[in-house]
Amino acid sequence: MNKPVSGDSSFLKTMNKSTLLGLVRLEGAISRAELAKRTKLTRATVSALVEELIAEHLVVETGTGESSGDASR
Repeated sequence: MNKPVSGDSSFLKTMNKSTLLGLVRLEGAISRAELAKRTKLTRATVSALVEELIAEHLVVETGTGESSGDASR
């Protein structure tokens, strides 16, 4: 059985941010909830990383989009 690959937290953070940025570039406007669903990252992780991408001027939050109406957690 193969062991999961692990790395230091800064490397994983960089990879996760890169994954999110790639999805934003591919999809255009996409919600944080959808990013979490597609990447299998937690909503909290996605929100924190998106905030960093905003601060780095790599993405812009538009605040538009339709709600799925699913507020369950």
